Formats: sequence, C-alpha cells, structure tokens
Amino acid sequence: MQARIGVIVAGIIVLVASLSAAIDGPLSGEVRESNWGISSWAVIRRGQAGVIHAGGGDELRIYLLSSSPGVTVQSRVRSFTPSFSGDYYLVSSYDSGPQNLLGGYFNSFSLSPSAAGATIKRWDDGRRALTLDFLKAGTGFSGMWVHLFDLKKPAAERVYFDSTPFSHLAFWVRGGRGDERILLKASDAAWERKEDALPIGEVADFLPGHKIESGWQAAVVPMKRLPPALDRRQLAGLVFEIAGTGQGCIAIKDLAFSKASQAPPLSPPTAPPSGEVHVERALWVWNTRDILASPDQQRDLVAFCREMRITHLYLQLPNEARNLGASGEIRLEEGVWKPFLQLLNSNGIHPHALDGSKDYALPDWHARVLLTLDNVLRFNRSAGPNQRFWGIHYDIEPYLLEGFLGPRRQAILKGYLQLLQAIATKAHSGGLKFSVDVPFWYDALDEVTGKPFRIEFGGLSKLPSEHVIDLADQVSLMDYRTSAYGADGVIAQAQDELAYATQKGKQVFVGLETTSLPDEDLLDFEGEPVRSMPKDPPAGYSILIAPGGQTTVAYLVSRAQWDGVRRLLLDGGRNPESVFWWPVRKITHVPSHKLTFKSLGVAHLNQTLDEALQELPRYRSFAGFAIHDYPGYRKLLGSKP
Repeated sequence: MQARIGVIVAGIIVLVASLSAAIDGPLSGEVRESNWGISSWAVIRRGQAGVIHAGGGDELRIYLLSSSPGVTVQSRVRSFTPSFSGDYYLVSSYDSGPQNLLGGYFNSFSLSPSAAGATIKRWDDGRRALTLDFLKAGTGFSGMWVHLFDLKKPAAERVYFDSTPFSHLAFWVRGGRGDERILLKASDAAWERKEDALPIGEVADFLPGHKIESGWQAAVVPMKRLPPALDRRQLAGLVFEIAGTGQGCIAIKDLAFSKASQAPPLSPPTAPPSGEVHVERALWVWNTRDILASPDQQRDLVAFCREMRITHLYLQLPNEARNLGASGEIRLEEGVWKPFLQLLNSNGIHPHALDGSKDYALPDWHARVLLTLDNVLRFNRSAGPNQRFWGIHYDIEPYLLEGFLGPRRQAILKGYLQLLQAIATKAHSGGLKFSVDVPFWYDALDEVTGKPFRIEFGGLSKLPSEHVIDLADQVSLMDYRTSAYGADGVIAQAQDELAYATQKGKQVFVGLETTSLPDEDLLDFEGEPVRSMPKDPPAGYSILIAPGGQTTVAYLVSRAQWDGVRRLLLDGGRNPESVFWWPVRKITHVPSHKLTFKSLGVAHLNQTLDEALQELPRYRSFAGFAIHDYPGYRKLLGSKP
C-alpha cells in the first residue's frame, strides 16, 4: 500500500511560495509519451508534479499532463437566501457533523512554525462547539475558515449565500485562556476564488466587554461593517485568524445571520452518547513471511489483536520466488498456513488472503491474479473448517500507473473493474468474502474538467468508488487523514462512500495510517509551454521536459540551476533548444503529519478515533476502522514490531 498524495488536496492544505525543503541540484524523472498519449509536448496546457521528500533523497514524479487548459471560471454566480422563520437563520449550532446547513465545511489553516487544528469538541458545560486550537508563533500564521457553500461541488453547481435580508452576523464565542485575539474576515465568491478574505475587525470589538473571555458571550456584527468591496449577495465564507501570539483556543457556537441586533439563544448542552460504541477493527499485515516462520510471532500477533480488539487481518501472501508458480501466481504452503489460520480462527480473528499491485489493473496481469485466487480457493477446499481463509482482500492501486491522470485513465479503470468483477465471481463461488482497498478521493472533482470523474462499466456510468463498492462485499477506505473533523478530515472524506455503501447494503472499513510517509510538495503549472532555454531564467521554479534519445526526461529547475541543466542536456546528447518548459504557478505543501499518525503519537490517534465515532456510526455501512499497518501500529503504541 502506497500513499498517493498528488492532485487531491490542492486548496485544502496551506499554499506556499517555495518548496518546503531545499533540494540539491535539479530533480529529474523519466516520462513516456506513450503513457500520456502525447504526439507533441507543445500541446500540454496543464500539469502537476510532486516533489517527494523521501529519506533516500528527493524524488520528482509527474502526476498530471493534459492538453486541456483546465476549469473555466463561471461568469455567472448563483446565490440564494434559504427559507427561515423568525428573526434569524441558524447556519449551524455545531453540535455535530462536518457540514453546516448551507453545505459549507470548516477547516484550519496554518504555516509553520505556527499551527492550528479545528474540531467539534464538548466543553465543560456539556455544549459541543466548533473549536480552534492554535499556536501562533512570531512567524507563520494560523486560523480557521467556515464556508457558506459546498466547496466539493463543481464550480458551476456552487450556490453562495445571499445575506441581503439580514442586518447582523451573530455567534456565541468563548476562549480557553480568556484573552485570545481573533481577527474576523469574510469573503464573497470572487475573493474565495482568490483564496483570500477581507478583514472586518477583531472578534472582541463585537463583544459586550470587548474581550474574549472563558465564558460564553454573544458576538453581534453589523453587516454594514463588512468591507464595501464584498458582494453581500454572494457571501462565501468567514475566517477566524489568530491576531495575537501564543497558544490558545476558541469555541464558536450557533453561527447565524439575524434581522435584529441580537444573537440566537445559546443552544443547550447535549447529552453524551450512552454506552460504548462497539465496532470492528481490521489490520494490514505485510510481513506475513516472517510471522509464518515463527510460532512465537504468531502468538504475539494473536495477543496483539485480542488486546486491540482487531477482528480482521489482511495477510499478505508471500510472493518470493519459491512461492511462485510457472505463470507468476502465488502458491500457498499448506503445512505452515493451516496451523496459523486455525490459531486465528479459534481466537475470533477473520483471516483475509491479501494480494495486490498497481500492475494488476493491466489485462496482461489478470490471468496470474486469478490463478493465485484459484490457489486460495483450492487451499480452502483442502483445509478443515477452522483452517480456512475467511476472505480475499486486494490492494490494487491503478492510479500509481503513469498516465492515470491522462488519456489512459478510462482504459486503466476498465481493466481494473473487469478484474474485480472476475475476482468477485470466483470468490463468491468458493464462499469467500471479497474486499478491496480504495482511496477516499475516487469521488473528487476532476483536476481538468472540475466535475466528478465517471466511468462507464456494466452499462452504468458511475464514480469509480461506486463501481468498486458494487462489486465488493467490503471496502477498506484509505482515508489517510489525521483529523476527524474539517473539510479534509476523516469524517468528511468518508461520508459519500459510506452513504453509497449503505444504499447498496455493503460494508466500509475506514482506514487510518500509522507508518512513516514523506512530506511532499505539489507543483502546478499551466499555459502554453515556452520553447528553448531562457536567456534570463525566471524567478522561482519551472518544470522542463527534454525530449530526445530513447527517453524523455522531466526536470524541476530553480532559477540558479538552468546552466546546470543545460550542461546535463548536452552531456546526454540532447538539444537544449528543443525543450519545453512552464513556470510553476503554485506550490502546495502536504506535510506527512496530515496523512499519518507516525509523528503524532497514539493519543492523537485515539482522539481521532473517538471523534470519528461521534459521527460515522450513523451510517449502517460503517463496519469499523482499518489500521495500516501491523508494525507501524505496534511502534505507535510503544511496542516492538
């Protein structure tokens, strides 16, 4: 299982102007014209690359190349005022859920060394509220935004908030210290597209005592205080930006727009859930070969599963040379598997045979995948009732194939779905449950069209995630985020798949990551490429593609590295005047702590699990959590793997 970061988080993580880590020399990577359907690099109008800051050195990967210029900004902006009774419209009480009544999400933002995190938290008086925990250092910034529209809808379908019937914005607020300084900002549709907002004033200016305190106070903001440059007919969001320094927190409750100069009544406390919510847990195990060779490790694994209440194990089938058949299929050694599976089954742990590779999506690999499945089915037929696999589990990640975000995507996904369909038929004929790993972003907006990507399969046009859910009995959603709430949190990223699986009567395990992952910078570029090497290199970074020879090479070049790249091209027999290049328009930093709990600790993981359990059980399809992976989880808990 690999982390696929690119193209799915832009606009969610803080945007920065330079790479998050210095790189030594220009980075390069091979690109193949055949994988991108390119007749000439001159037609490329949009792309995205990733700089992965791995332990063994920085790596450059090309994620997206397209001849389309991308999403066109809609000239017509839609807005509305929802129906309401009385003097105010309550956007959200913030008792639950990642979205408000306008479909808007909230999210924290920060730039190191400052930090921020947004969640829905129960306070000491029993009230749940939107809570921003922050650290504001001498440099960097931190805060939280609240949208008044659904940012996950295509641009043409977004509807903004017409606030003209209201005279005031109101909300209840309290602080952790009682002296927090918070700057309130607002944006309309135009400013939101710029990813910016305009200041209204400090929150304290709108409080009776002109100071945030540790008890609840009503903030009442006259709409006439909004900057004249904002279009009140198209309000897009509010921003709470930390104006002071130090560590603190604020809580926001009952956000509303009012026709009178008063806030809505403060919502009463809510009762905590009664009793403990019992859900299942699954665990990926990739080091099966070592475990099979050691009865002690097998007993340790069982003890760990019982302690952590793990009920499903995804067990990688060893695929060393001695385990492979003539066609590359994996064979099972009955003498070592049967006693191990009996130990698991007798302790109430469901064993799944795990297999997977990005290449499995390609038709040339389908036969060997199905031969391996035949071997699992044959093994189960020869085994006693308590010595069998409970299910078959696949970790096939077709999006890791070069050109997936290009003309190959339809063909790759069709091959992938055809394989899953064949697996489902075989698995069910042998009495096996069939489960699949899927990323949370299969339902995300397409980077070029701005609309959800759908694929035709079985006569139906659906999201890739929906087709996979249709075919499988269970899916493990690789929901690799370390915050439960927020626009890019665990809850928000899982809710659509959970809703669809509920309709289909399927089960979803929500997967979280505990292993080490690298930081990454995403680099977006667009427009018509420039031909030949520049005489006056541009500031910042550029993506350069150098055809020639048997391979084409892509380079990431800083202003100071152009001369070095010219020498590299000449040494490699390439013509520096035949290159194509684009200035990097935007750099998005994706820190690993957004994806994995590795550096955050077990307390943070447990808090995220507890917060997710406040929301996810409302979906009948929610089966529990899947943890990646066994050694990583044990290390996080302080155990030796």
